[in-house]
Amino acid sequence: MEKLLTYCLSIGLVALLAVSCQQRQPELYKKTFTAEEKKRYAEQLNNSIGYYYQGSVPWQFLLREAKSLDPTHPEIYRELGIPPLKRGMASLFYTPYDKAVELDPKGWQGWRGYIYLYFYRDYDRAIYDFDTLDPLTPNFVDYPQSQSIDFMRGIAYMMKEDYVRALEYFDKHFAYESEEVGVKYLENRAFLYKGICHLKMGDTKEALAILNQGLTYNNTNPDLHYWKAKTLVQQGAPQAEIAQEVAAAKQYFGNRNIRAYTEQFYQLYWSDLEELEALKG
Repeated sequence: MEKLLTYCLSIGLVALLAVSCQQRQPELYKKTFTAEEKKRYAEQLNNSIGYYYQGSVPWQFLLREAKSLDPTHPEIYRELGIPPLKRGMASLFYTPYDKAVELDPKGWQGWRGYIYLYFYRDYDRAIYDFDTLDPLTPNFVDYPQSQSIDFMRGIAYMMKEDYVRALEYFDKHFAYESEEVGVKYLENRAFLYKGICHLKMGDTKEALAILNQGLTYNNTNPDLHYWKAKTLVQQGAPQAEIAQEVAAAKQYFGNRNIRAYTEQFYQLYWSDLEELEALKG
């Protein structure tokens, strides 16, 4: 009897909803929004994506609905480009991200340069984006993805093996950061990459000086210890001195420079330390 009653109630509810829907006016469900409302609702939808996993179906649904309301919103296109970027689908990343840059170059050109640099190792395109952004923001140092474009230009030239140009931008980054926050707060990679550039150019004295400066503020960074050891090898330093740096690099190996999604530039591996030990032994 209880099951029969539940069934009858369910049938009655469905019938009631059907009649109710037939009596409603269809125009109440039309998307008759003003231009101002469309922009506002698009912004609200874009701001709601944080409730869902990036790239998931509901996440995409919100962004595509937002784009249909306001196709001039650059951040929507940028968001649509991020999941395929992280999944290595370059063709799906580029089109929406390019649209974001087109709509707001000040906001997103530097970010695209960051992506070219770290994700695709396309140094020429990265430099182009950084150079194009620079005059758009005169008397201002841009920090897309919280990284100075001067520092990233230095990396790009370093990886192109143009160490002179790389050092120009690293020095520029050093000067600005030292004045703004103090040299002791510079990221260890700033010292590391300058040291590497000098070493690649054969200037072991300057390489050792900058690496030692970095170790003054970042003594537990294994990358600095490893490259100091390599520099000492080039200088023909005593084996005990080299061994000390290798041991420190091994001790602090857990603090090595790593990145999510992509390999770090001059990524340090345990095998590098073993190889250096074998070389000095």
